[in-house]
Amino acid sequence: YSREEGLLSALGSLSYDYKSRYYLTATYRRDGSSRLAPDTRWGDFWSVSGSWRFSNEKFLEDVEWLNDGKLRASYGTSGTLPSDYFGYMSVYEFTQYGSTGASYPGNLANTDLTWEKNKNWNVAVDGTVFDKYNFSVEYYEKTTTDLLLDAKVPSTTGFSTTLTNIGEMKNKGWEIAVNVDVLDKKDIGLSVGANWSTVDNEVLALSEEGETQVSNRQIWKAGYCIYQYYTRDYLGVNKETGMPMYARGTFHEGGKPASELVTLKNGQQIQKGETVPYDTYNYTPTTRSKANSMILDGKTSLPKGFGGFNVDFRYKNWSVVMAWSYKYGNYIWDNATDDLCVDGYYWSHRNILASEVDTWSPENPNGSIPIRIADNTEGGYYDSDRAIHRGDFLRLKNFTVSYTLPKEISKKLNLSNARVYAAGANLLTFSGLHVDPEIQSDGYVNFGMPAMRTVTLGLEVSF
Repeated sequence: YSREEGLLSALGSLSYDYKSRYYLTATYRRDGSSRLAPDTRWGDFWSVSGSWRFSNEKFLEDVEWLNDGKLRASYGTSGTLPSDYFGYMSVYEFTQYGSTGASYPGNLANTDLTWEKNKNWNVAVDGTVFDKYNFSVEYYEKTTTDLLLDAKVPSTTGFSTTLTNIGEMKNKGWEIAVNVDVLDKKDIGLSVGANWSTVDNEVLALSEEGETQVSNRQIWKAGYCIYQYYTRDYLGVNKETGMPMYARGTFHEGGKPASELVTLKNGQQIQKGETVPYDTYNYTPTTRSKANSMILDGKTSLPKGFGGFNVDFRYKNWSVVMAWSYKYGNYIWDNATDDLCVDGYYWSHRNILASEVDTWSPENPNGSIPIRIADNTEGGYYDSDRAIHRGDFLRLKNFTVSYTLPKEISKKLNLSNARVYAAGANLLTFSGLHVDPEIQSDGYVNFGMPAMRTVTLGLEVSF
């Protein structure tokens, strides 16, 4: 069989520049895709941007420390297509039934399926001052509507979900970059740079008010990040029995009487029948089988900040260049560690972490790991935030030392240039994790190869 698609686009742009001070650009495009039904396959997208190079204004001509300065802003729309080539159609899939072939409906038709739409705007200022300081500061927002998500449908249809345009989501944040030429002499030079970015994500709406969607230990709910963790809250080891403890996890609405003993996150207890002071989950310790999944406030896989910094140093014929990257404020789901901390669920032929030696026992009542019991159904085999860890890291991404032969020596060797170097990648990583900290945006990591640490020796010659 063949699997093909078609995309037809028409686009145009207009640019205007007035005296190298005022710039204006406008674009428009119209796209049509075979992934959508004939009545919905066309989308219109446009953008407009402008900038003002204020450093070229006459009233700033005498400001000697200002080398370049520009204020810019833009607004635009774009679209995203469904990944399924035939998502709007009712298609059949094939399988084997007994000894013969059979077909069955593969999905529900949705001829209203259309483009996921993005509305983006940003404002920024760029500049160079004192001939050595370069900077850029930008604020951005991106609002996505008609999200392409699987919406719940009645089970009488034979399906639990169908691909639909539902909901709304917003991303916003800052991007800041600074570069400084500290030294710039004939025989010596030093420049340093750093950048920092943030992203704040919020689901604004789904198909119905109050709707939630749970997927892979995370929840989609209005008012929360799309990568919000949702699982049991692990409270540690019961010092008397050695069994793991989890928060009860039932939700209680503020201003209403408690239907059970409710423990607030700060440890305060609300007796049954007393008024719950505010919306809260119940943090009363209980066993795994009686614990419920809950929204873990403040725990998402999106970082609070990320970026990098670099150093470029040269002295005569020597050069040293390094680049670091960092991320902080995010949490990862370490499924590999989770599979190795099962408290005896797998009682044979399974590896365990070295930390598992600190298991609770009557002789070790302060052990940090719950008691190991063969075929344990109340322990770490079942999902909880015991598998969630801070994903902060600092990594030396690249480090290069090089030496360039003097011109007079290269000339004697009939070479125009010769350079010898040693370079390394991922040489140092500072992190509290057992796994590679640079992982996908949803925070999920399993068994796999970490980033390779490499060292390269090289010689570059040109004639």
